[in-house]
This record gives sequence, C-alpha cells and structure tokens, in this order.
Amino acid sequence: MGVLIVAACRGIYAFYMAKNRRFWPLFPVGLPTLYCEELVLRIMAKTSPAQFVRQVRQEIGRISWAGRRETGLATITVFIMASIAAIFFLLVDMVFSNAIQFILGMFG
Repeated sequence: MGVLIVAACRGIYAFYMAKNRRFWPLFPVGLPTLYCEELVLRIMAKTSPAQFVRQVRQEIGRISWAGRRETGLATITVFIMASIAAIFFLLVDMVFSNAIQFILGMFG
C-alpha cells in the first residue's frame, strides 16, 4: 500500500513539475519524493493493528456484493468466452501447423 502511495506522490510531483515549469529549478527531483516517502512511512507507522481492523471492517461494509444470479451469469460467461478462445487458438494452431508442414514438404 505504501509503495502505491509513494508512486502516486511521485506521479503527482512529476505532473506538477511538468505543468509549472517555472518552479522546476527550485526543487531537486529527489527531495519532494523523499519527503513524501517519509510522510507515508510516518502515516503507516501510526496506524495500530486495532485501528487497521476497524478500517478494514468499514471498507468491507461499503462493498456491494454481487448476488447469486449475477455470480452465476458471470461464471457462465467466463466459461463460454474461455471455450471460444480455446477453439479459436486451436484453429489458428491447426492452420499454422498445416502451413508449416506444407512449406517444409515442398522443400524436404
């Protein structure tokens, strides 16, 4: 999680620097990102395990779970699409195999 936040901070910093080029010489590239990393580590260090569990429970309460019907339809859709992809690649493999055998048969 902390890595994602650091990456986001670096991206925001790069976007800000690209947008406001006049401030570019004032800040070396490494300093704001190091500050951001330090800030992320401080925030992560202050979260107690009990507080983390409370936050997880709050987030889980906000999730809208798919119903039984939606899950069944999604499962069937995945199986159908996987079958179509398998048949497609089987046919492509057969075409390439026959083409290579034909080419090798002409010269061999």
